[in-house]
Amino acid sequence: MLCPNCFIEYVEVTFDCEIDGVVLHDVKALKCPRCQEEVFSPEQQQEIQKRACI
Repeated sequence: MLCPNCFIEYVEVTFDCEIDGVVLHDVKALKCPRCQEEVFSPEQQQEIQKRACI
C-alpha cells in the first residue's frame, strides 16, 4: 500500500493504544516512513475491533 501523499510504501509498525478505556498491546498499523501518517488496513481494523470487543 502506498502513502497517497508521498507515494512511498507504508511499513508495518506495532504500538500500544487505548480505545474506550481498554488498552490494546501490540496493535499493528501501516506508517509512511516519510510523512509519518498512520493508517490501518481492513484486516488490522477487524483485528482491533475483535480485541476491543467493539
